[in-house]
Amino acid sequence: IAAHAFSPLISLFLTGKRKLDDKGVFDGKKINEYALWYGLSAGIVLLVQNIDVFAVELLLKDSVVTGLYVSSTTLSRAMVVLLGAIAVGIFPSISLLTSQKSTKTQNYLRTVFLYVFTLLIPIALFFSAGAYNLLSLFFSEKYVAATEFLQILSISAAFTTFIFIALAIFNAAEETRKTFKLAAIFLVIEIAAIFLGLTILGYSATVLAYSVLASTFIAFGITVFELRDKFGEVLPYKPLAKLVIAGLVSTVIFIIVQSLFMSKWSLIPATAVGLFSYIVLTGGLRVYADEDVKLVNSFVPKVFQPWLLQVERAFGYIVK
Repeated sequence: IAAHAFSPLISLFLTGKRKLDDKGVFDGKKINEYALWYGLSAGIVLLVQNIDVFAVELLLKDSVVTGLYVSSTTLSRAMVVLLGAIAVGIFPSISLLTSQKSTKTQNYLRTVFLYVFTLLIPIALFFSAGAYNLLSLFFSEKYVAATEFLQILSISAAFTTFIFIALAIFNAAEETRKTFKLAAIFLVIEIAAIFLGLTILGYSATVLAYSVLASTFIAFGITVFELRDKFGEVLPYKPLAKLVIAGLVSTVIFIIVQSLFMSKWSLIPATAVGLFSYIVLTGGLRVYADEDVKLVNSFVPKVFQPWLLQVERAFGYIVK
């Protein structure tokens, strides 16, 4: 805990001072206002992430169930942390494009979200389908009772990841007030969903997990609407439908391979075969346009580009 709390101090030692030729570039009042709303929304987002854990501890009062539920949230949040890093990578580009009022912003976001869902769909589905073995592998067989929780929370985490990336995009576009409002709305939705779920359906961790899933789905819908209102059509529905089909088919293959071995280590070959089938299906279904492929190629290290180009040409893409 101490290491986690004091680790940000490292940044203070690594941060250097930089002189600017024109100090008038930065408006102190504008920066303070940005930081205020950004900080408030970040605090609310932290509550959104943890409100279900607070609820399971406070309301259910069962240490065993709490431990099982927390183990599930720990694994499911792995995708939020890992894929949430995408928001950091695209922040400068979004900030630059929106500040210049570029006409390329919509197309850029369309491609970004296409690749976000390309990663989210198989990860969420494989996490859900392999929940039993995941818990056995990362914790122990004692935690397999949390399988149902992880199956539900994995899908919820996919929605949450998308929402967090979208909030980062609004922040990059200097829409910090909107980010704050959205974060506050999401918190209210989650609290209401948990309260109604537990009150109507009964006090159980399973009901709590489904309540979180319902709240994140609603928040996902609101986020899509707000993105469309600000940037236009940024979610490519036809390619997304193809990704869902590829994800479902590859998940079936994942389950079949996993069932062939009575061991938690079956997760490894099942994931390898499932991902391979997913890649083949996305290529065969022509999920990506040529411009989408060219954009992602610009982010790939040069050492891998020759191999990547061969794969893309094998699927019929015209890239240079």
